[in-house]
Amino acid sequence: MNVLDVVRCMLGLSCRWYGVLTLWICIVGMVTSERTCGSDFDDIGSSALLASIVVEGRARRLSDGVAQSQSGVIVFDRLRLFKGQLVDSVSEVRSIQVGYFDVIPDNEACVAPLPQLRRSYVLFLHQNDSHTIRASTNISNDARSQHSRRYRLSAFPVRSSRRNINIVLEYTNCSICGMCQ
Repeated sequence: MNVLDVVRCMLGLSCRWYGVLTLWICIVGMVTSERTCGSDFDDIGSSALLASIVVEGRARRLSDGVAQSQSGVIVFDRLRLFKGQLVDSVSEVRSIQVGYFDVIPDNEACVAPLPQLRRSYVLFLHQNDSHTIRASTNISNDARSQHSRRYRLSAFPVRSSRRNINIVLEYTNCSICGMCQ
């Protein structure tokens, strides 16, 4: 089920109420969970709409420094940004670390199945701020830069395909969202 499909079913409302309802669904979805994992909105369009960052990337490897017994953090490179901003220094972001992946996926905890390495995926993310590194003289700029490239899944990634990219573009490049046509 798609977020906008639910709203479109209510088109009997005036244009103003349609826009208000669409905005309300987006805000409530982001504020309450910041993810679509474990919700009824698990399609690509809803995942793109509710994620703060949407990026396409190639799964490269399991991140260094992650114990094999823990859920994996995967490094993605060859990035193509669709929505949001990848936080980093002035330089271009070449790779990011995304968590969490495991052999056994968990929809409620947003732990996705391990991706195939060297395959491209569309990732629905938000900034991983649970372990925020504060500016300190003990922490090098390199460590802060490494941490700023860590992101958490807000929905399960999907394989990159022309169809999936078109859906993402439709929901992330909407210049008339919430307006009657």
